[in-house]
Amino acid sequence: MKNWNKYPLFLLLLVSGLLITGAGYAGEHTIYASYSKQDGWMTPGLSLVFQGWKDGVYPWDLFVHEASQTMAGAQEDTAQAEHSLTEETGSAEEEIQESGAADEAAENGEENTVSDNAADQEGGVSANTVDSNVLTGNSIVSGNTVQPMYDKFGQLINTDKTEQQKEQIPMQLPGSESVSDNHAAEESGEQPGQETGSEAETVQEQESAADENKTYEFTRVDESYFDDALFIGDSRTVGLDEYAGFSDNVTFYSATSLTIYNVFESPKKVAQLDDGTKVTIEEALSQKQFGKIYIMLGINELGRGTTESFFTVYADAVNRIRQLQPNAIIFVQGIMRVSGEKSHTDKIFNNENINARNAALAAMANNQDIFYLEINDAVSDANGDLVTEYTFDQIHLKAKYYQLWKNYLLGHGIIRESF
Repeated sequence: MKNWNKYPLFLLLLVSGLLITGAGYAGEHTIYASYSKQDGWMTPGLSLVFQGWKDGVYPWDLFVHEASQTMAGAQEDTAQAEHSLTEETGSAEEEIQESGAADEAAENGEENTVSDNAADQEGGVSANTVDSNVLTGNSIVSGNTVQPMYDKFGQLINTDKTEQQKEQIPMQLPGSESVSDNHAAEESGEQPGQETGSEAETVQEQESAADENKTYEFTRVDESYFDDALFIGDSRTVGLDEYAGFSDNVTFYSATSLTIYNVFESPKKVAQLDDGTKVTIEEALSQKQFGKIYIMLGINELGRGTTESFFTVYADAVNRIRQLQPNAIIFVQGIMRVSGEKSHTDKIFNNENINARNAALAAMANNQDIFYLEINDAVSDANGDLVTEYTFDQIHLKAKYYQLWKNYLLGHGIIRESF
C-alpha cells in the first residue's frame, strides 16, 4: 500500500479504467449494442464506452435504459388493464342496448333486425395489425409536424395528450376524398343523371383523383436512375456508399449508429451540402430536393422500445420527409437480417425480431409515393437468414457483396409521370 500511495495518479487511472470497462460490458447488449463486434470476439469494454461517448451515448444512460424499460412494462400492464375494463364495459352497454331494442321492436310488432352498419363494423377490421391510428389500409393518415418525444431507447416520454392531439395533422394521400355524382347533384338541386356543368367538373375531378391515386409497379432501371437519389442509413448504408460503386451524383446521409430515433437530431451532423457545410439531415432535406429517397434503418434499434413504438417513430419520420420532399419517391428498405448462427444465439439481434419490424414497415407502402423493398431477397439463404459467406461479422456484408444489394435496387425502380 505504501508503494501505491506514491502513485496516486496511476491508481486513479487504473480504477477509472476498470469502472469504464465494467460499464462497457454491462451495456454491451443494450446501449452499446451497435458498437459491439458480432463475430464471437469480445469488443473491449473501454472501446465500447469511448465509441458511444463520441456519439452522445454515455455510461449513465444504462440507468436510464433500465428505468425506461421498467416504466414501459408498467405502462403496458396499465394499458392492458384499461383495455380489459373497456371491453367489459362495452359488452355490458351492448347487452343493455340490444335488450332495449328488442323491447321496442316487440311493442311495435316488428321483428328485430341486425343493423347493416353493425355488420359493416364487425367486418371492418383493418388488415394491418399495426396501430390503426397511424394507418388506414396502406395509407399513412396521421403524423406529427414535431416528432413525438422518445428517448434514445425508443420509450415514449409522457407528454400532455391534449398538446399531442394539437400537433397531429392529417396525412391523407391526394385525391383520397372525392364527391360522388349523386352527392354533387343533390347539392346543386339537379336529378342524378342530368348533365350539368358541375357534373362535368365532378367527372374531371374524379379522373384527376384517379391519376393521383395511381399505383406503380417495379421495373428495371439503369445506374443513371440514382443520379437524383438520396440514401439515408446506418453503418450498412455506409458500406453501400463505400463498396457498391455508385457514381458521385448519388447522395448519402449515413453514419454508424444512426437510428430512426435520432435521424433528425443526430449528435453528428452527417449531411453535407454542396458547399461542404455539415448540417443535420432535416436541415439538408429543407435545402435540397431529391427525386428518390432510400431509407435503411432499424438494426441498431433492436432491443429498444417495441415494434409499435418503432413503427410510430418511423412513420412520423417518413411523414416528415414527405413534407420536406413532396415530389420524392420514398423507398423504405426492410431491415437486413443477420446470419443464422447470430439469430439463434442472440436474444435481441435475431431474425424473429427483424421480421416483426419488417412486417410493420411493409405496411407503410401505398405503392404511389412510398414503396417497400425487401432487400433480404437478395442476400438471404433458403432459411431466410443472411448468407454466412456474405458477412464478416454476421451482421454487415463483406465489401464485394454490396453489389448484390445494388443489383436488387436496379431491378426495383419506379418510373412515374412528372408532377
